[in-house]
Amino acid sequence: MADILGFFKKALPFLSVGLSLAGPAGMAASSILGKTLNVQNPTIDSITKALGNLTLTPEMQAQLQEAENQYKVQMQSMGYQHEDDLAKIAADDRASARTMQTQTRSWVVPTLACLITVGFFGLLVMTMYHVPPSGSEKILDVMTGSLGTAWIMVVTYFFGSSAGSDRKTELLAGAAGQNT
Repeated sequence: MADILGFFKKALPFLSVGLSLAGPAGMAASSILGKTLNVQNPTIDSITKALGNLTLTPEMQAQLQEAENQYKVQMQSMGYQHEDDLAKIAADDRASARTMQTQTRSWVVPTLACLITVGFFGLLVMTMYHVPPSGSEKILDVMTGSLGTAWIMVVTYFFGSSAGSDRKTELLAGAAGQNT
């Protein structure tokens, strides 16, 4: 799985960033990848799961690259020339939400974060120690995936994202190379 995700971030940067977004850009990335991976009713969760189970053959790499090109053209027609433009949308959205939270001191955001965290880890513990009723496995899979995605969003909101950290590392490495 690490090989696929590493390949995905390096070789398909637009789709990689697109999948991390909600709204039209995220839905477009899910739709394009859904067609490529033959996923019925593609969502970010189902695409992520499909990528985790993917065998990365040369043919699949070519199909994924074609999907990347298609998504890139679609996003460029909407005014996003580089994947960093898309990543900026998510960063700006989090920044405005954080600013609103510091100004209003609302109890809703921390309460929701706590409920999502307790729900996600509670569901994980429950599934570890209790056998689910027959026929409910799919429902539990969807619930776990959805809560897991929500929990990642909570952590990203409160602690930042690794995409920004990766970009900062690249810039620092470039600056260090110029100073030598």
